[in-house]
Amino acid sequence: MTLVAGMVVAKGLALGISGNTGQIFAYDKATGASKWSYPGSDLATISSPVTAPDGTIYFSDAKNSELQAIAPGASSATMKWNFQGPVGTTLSGVGTEVAIDANGIAYFGNGSNLFALITDVGAAAPAVGNDWPRTGFDNCNSSNAGFTCQ
Repeated sequence: MTLVAGMVVAKGLALGISGNTGQIFAYDKATGASKWSYPGSDLATISSPVTAPDGTIYFSDAKNSELQAIAPGASSATMKWNFQGPVGTTLSGVGTEVAIDANGIAYFGNGSNLFALITDVGAAAPAVGNDWPRTGFDNCNSSNAGFTCQ
């Protein structure tokens, strides 16, 4: 396996991307022991992974043209959600590395667009549905106490 891009270290894990399979590999930061790989099959080209304060790992995936949020576990990782673009549009190719601000907003670029996604929705989604993350909604949709609902 050939790891490409820089390693990302967070929450006791060292994360690397395989240039051969388009997978993310997690290693124990203290021992170097292999913990898990995600996913089990080829993703093709992906952006460098980024971790949020809650441990969620974000990356964009060219094969499925989406941004993925995954939850790391002790021996595996599972997809929390994916974002394939606003209604009526689709993402194309691999996007930029995700940046997450102190308010839990994930920013990434793809083609000629910049996306800002609310990711910290600790409470249940409103009655209009639970299709998180949401785009084009106001800050009333976030459980982040730092936001002022207007």
